[in-house]
Amino acid sequence: MDTKQEKRAVKWFWPWQDERLEAWLRTMSQQGWHLAAAGWPARYTFIQGQPADLVYRLDWQEASRKELPSYLQLFADAGLEHAGSHAGWQIFRRLAAAGPAPEIFTDVDSKAAKYDRMIFAAGGAFAAVLVVMVTLLYYQVDAVMGLFWILLGLAAIYYAIVMAGLSRRVRQLKRP
Repeated sequence: MDTKQEKRAVKWFWPWQDERLEAWLRTMSQQGWHLAAAGWPARYTFIQGQPADLVYRLDWQEASRKELPSYLQLFADAGLEHAGSHAGWQIFRRLAAAGPAPEIFTDVDSKAAKYDRMIFAAGGAFAAVLVVMVTLLYYQVDAVMGLFWILLGLAAIYYAIVMAGLSRRVRQLKRP
């Protein structure tokens, strides 16, 4: 019976740190730990295998169930295997070859557009959190409501940080 070892890791990356995540996943594969699943928040499952130099690339795309097969086929046609997805992130990989590693985004504008899509989604989530917070102003405050308010406040701060960090990343990309 062939049993493969499994390893779970929790490692936090902000949405604008996708290149760091790609590098970490590559290092894990070089050590023989290959991504089997990714989950939110910051949970990764690896299966042990032969060490391999796998290049990982990430795209943020919330494709509908109807659009997903053709979206994934585009990457398969380019030689990239779909390794997993979570929270809108699509994770692809392929064996490294001589020369530069393959890129999904080959120009600044398309890479910035990826971050702009994430800013738009984070802005929508931020607005929804604020609407719920304002709506809750009309209810009597008790311990449970106070805790709920704190959690909503933390969510609002998180989305504000995400939008600011992504905006900063877009500015860095477009800087001459």
